Amino acid sequence: VAYLSQGGHFGDKALENNAPRNASITSAEPRCELLRIDRADFEAVTRESVHLLEAKLKFLQERKFLTSIPETHIDALSKEVFSDKYPLTGVIWKQNSQIDTLRFFPIVKHGEVSVIRTYKLAMGGGEQERKNVLIATLTPGAVFLEA
Repeated sequence: VAYLSQGGHFGDKALENNAPRNASITSAEPRCELLRIDRADFEAVTRESVHLLEAKLKFLQERKFLTSIPETHIDALSKEVFSDKYPLTGVIWKQNSQIDTLRFFPIVKHGEVSVIRTYKLAMGGGEQERKNVLIATLTPGAVFLEA
C-alpha cells in the first residue's frame, strides 16, 4: 500500500475514529525506530479546548522570566503546562522536603500562596516551641523557586 520513511506516520485514522487498523505495518529496515502516542495521551490532548490552550499561552507570554524564550518555544511549552488546584491551606510542598526544582516549578495562576517558614524556639526546661512566620505572599504571575 505504502512505504513510509523518516517523518511518515500511520494509525491516525484508527486513533481518531476508534476504528480497527485497516492495514498491517512491518519494519522495512533492520533498525527501525518509532515514536508512539498512546490513546490516553491523544485523547487528553484532543479534549483540551483551544480556548484553554490560548489562555495558557497568553499567561506564559506575560511572564517576564520567559521573555528571552522564542515564541515558538513558549507555544510548545503552553501545551505542556498543567494546572493544579489547592484548597485553602493546601500544602504545595513542605519545608525540609526533598524536591527536584529542575523537574518542575510552580507559577501562581490564580489566588495567593503563602510562603511560611517554621522556626523552633528554645523554651525553658529543654522544650521547644514551633513558630510559623509568613515570609511572603505570592500573587498571580509569581514564580516560586528555592534560593
